[in-house]
Amino acid sequence: DGAVLVGTAAYLVSEPLVGSRLPSPTLMTGDVDLATASLALTADPPERLEAILRRADPSFEGIPQLDPKAPPSRFRNAGGYLVDLVTPTRTRDDAHPAHLAQLDAGAAPLQHLSWLLDGSVQTVALWGAGVLVRVPQPARFAVHKLILAQRRGAAGQLKRAKDLAQAKALIEVLRVQDRFALEDALEDARAQGAKAWAEPISRSLREIGLRKPPFDL
Repeated sequence: DGAVLVGTAAYLVSEPLVGSRLPSPTLMTGDVDLATASLALTADPPERLEAILRRADPSFEGIPQLDPKAPPSRFRNAGGYLVDLVTPTRTRDDAHPAHLAQLDAGAAPLQHLSWLLDGSVQTVALWGAGVLVRVPQPARFAVHKLILAQRRGAAGQLKRAKDLAQAKALIEVLRVQDRFALEDALEDARAQGAKAWAEPISRSLREIGLRKPPFDL
């Protein structure tokens, strides 16, 4: 309630939204990112997120923060599977996890996330009878990946390749299935600013070969 699935997990369940099969991601990160659409993400009645996760796998444990008093924003099971809670930044220099009191958990702030979450949509994860989840609009997801790829440091080259591969796969499908949604997302993102938005988008498009006719976006 109030959470949006992001990252590779969201990419994997976006096929029904774009009306096409998508290539497998180039890197399975072994984690699932849950972005809080707002700090209103709660359990009703209040319940620790760790307890909720343990209903799925009793081995889940919170990973301590540097500040021992801060609640965890990352949880890991015995097999190494990670669940991360993230939330949009509140200020430019925001670096401390936001406290989600009802869940006794934190959420790490990330830039550009508020834009990604705007207008999120529902889809179904194909497990059992199906699990209803919220994910970003595919066009916004693709554009966000273009930006994120340019923010990866030297230690994140494998994830950078994954970002670009997922962006390219979605863009190629959307150019056929929903070109207007793609164009709107690109236009809106570029309008947010040059240095942090338009320039990284252009660099990533050049890298994946979609910056020349007939693929000029």
